[in-house]
Amino acid sequence: MTKRNGPACVPAIQRYDGSLWQTLRAVDPYGEKAKVALLSAHLGFRAASSPIETYDARMTDQVAAAMKVRDLGTRWPGLDVMRHLVELFRTGGYVVSDARVREIYGPIGQMRRDLRLWLDGHDGEGP
Repeated sequence: MTKRNGPACVPAIQRYDGSLWQTLRAVDPYGEKAKVALLSAHLGFRAASSPIETYDARMTDQVAAAMKVRDLGTRWPGLDVMRHLVELFRTGGYVVSDARVREIYGPIGQMRRDLRLWLDGHDGEGP
């Protein structure tokens, strides 16, 4: 929800400025530890390196339900939708069936800690 102002289009990893994005940039400033994607109510599923403009859109249950019906060619909000999307990617052969996906959720302090540990390979799973 928190975005930086600036040039019209910048990579999403630079545009988004919430706590987890700040942690990601601090721990992996050159994008060498993980391939990061984002899920946006406005833009859908994108690589964090994708140039984006600033926008204001909220993810709602109604938007999520409508997007899940339309499969891969649409926008995707929410954790439930992300799980659905990952399954579609696996089924469609876009990612290997045993690709590791790490979910990080909970209170913001816990998520920041878990993200840092995961990126640094200290939680036993690694990126």
